[in-house]
Amino acid sequence: MNRNRILKSVVESRPYKKWNSMIDLLFNTEIRDMTQIQKEVYLCLGYDSEVHNGGHIQYFTNHETEYFDETLSALANIGALKQMEILQSFINLNEKLELEDISSKKEFIDRVLIGYDYTFKDENKEKLFEEYIVRGDNDYYECNPSVLDLIEKYFEENEDEFIEIIDD
Repeated sequence: MNRNRILKSVVESRPYKKWNSMIDLLFNTEIRDMTQIQKEVYLCLGYDSEVHNGGHIQYFTNHETEYFDETLSALANIGALKQMEILQSFINLNEKLELEDISSKKEFIDRVLIGYDYTFKDENKEKLFEEYIVRGDNDYYECNPSVLDLIEKYFEENEDEFIEIIDD
């Protein structure tokens, strides 16, 4: 297991260094080399950062489908159930839109959410899609506690997965 080492005196004088060390570890470790808990925090941080930076469309545009299921599980494991439901609703949106020329959930995700290059043939469905994106993003922003709040709590409960505090 990869962990960052941090001096006890540093933690005592600057407690925020534990968080910074955790972030440093996650963004300098290949996902395949992470523990399950590290991966959960990494996926939740990535999801939250993308959504806060540009909404769910940015998240889908910048992430491959490979980790969607793991991200949903990670959100559940940190206690972000509402946010998990919002992400799941985006993934299942094809069922509500009933796009005639999209044959599967994967094709919907690839063409409409990730590629964001789909041309709607029905203006009402396009409007519904756009309204859904705005509503989903706004619902996410209003969630309390936030994903970041829950990650902080999860990190505190599992900090030994990320850092090792050593004597000076």
